[in-house]
Amino acid sequence: MAVNPETGHDNQNTCFVAMSGGGKSQALKSVLPTRAVRCVLWDIDNDHSAYNTFYYDNKKRYVRALKSALRGGGGFRLAWDGANDVDTFEWWCSVVYSMLDGRYKTHIVVEELADVSPSAGKATPYWGELNRKCRKFGGVLMWTSQRSQEISKTAYAQCENYFIGVQKRGQKVRHLAEVAGVTEEEIGKLQKMQFYKTRGNDVELVTIKYKKSGDVKRG
Repeated sequence: MAVNPETGHDNQNTCFVAMSGGGKSQALKSVLPTRAVRCVLWDIDNDHSAYNTFYYDNKKRYVRALKSALRGGGGFRLAWDGANDVDTFEWWCSVVYSMLDGRYKTHIVVEELADVSPSAGKATPYWGELNRKCRKFGGVLMWTSQRSQEISKTAYAQCENYFIGVQKRGQKVRHLAEVAGVTEEEIGKLQKMQFYKTRGNDVELVTIKYKKSGDVKRG
């Protein structure tokens, strides 16, 4: 169970939405600290394999590594790249929520959220709890998707920051335009690696630089 709640933590939850190859994972990397940080990742495609990230595809080994890292008291980057289904994602969310401690900031990364989102309606139980409650326990939730219309409304509602990138032709972008504070036409003009970065009423057009991934380290 998460411990030491602190309601004064800022909401830094962020979503990154763009078509395949649009640079959403690169945009996430541009704001995710690389050192001396507590970070847990759902990263099936190993997009974050640089910066001393260790990957696990066995539940017991993942939990054991997480407990060991927490006892160590320092930074860590522990990623899951095993089964990619809703039930396993729910297990991972429950594990992540249980390790949060309001005294420390913990970055929580979910790559390709639509793959484990059964509908655009209500979020699944543990994923919903992680969205609603992680902030007061030091959690900073960051997720990506190339299929924005399949994401639960809960996930969008709990985000304070948005990176809206290039979309497929014909994709419905009205909702994305609303959250970004720009027009659908402006989103239609975006190129790969370009994003409208928004926080509250502040909107900025940014171009992301590419960062290479590293070799996958197995835990």
